[in-house]
Amino acid sequence: MSSGDAQAGLADASRMRDFIVIILALLEELDSLTPEEPDRSVFHEHAGLFDDIAEYPGFGAAAARRAAGAGNS
Repeated sequence: MSSGDAQAGLADASRMRDFIVIILALLEELDSLTPEEPDRSVFHEHAGLFDDIAEYPGFGAAAARRAAGAGNS
């Protein structure tokens, strides 16, 4: 694997981390919601954020493995 591939993997892993941080910040809105929230779509939006959180770590792990290449495992 070239250093360019490793660099791209590292950049992708960092990007996934950043996405997770942003999503966690967006999920803080949950603390201000009540069960009586009139706009029910907000709950669907948060469900989508949780779906994203479930996917991004796998993408980040794959990217980190690309950064490692055939090195130590």
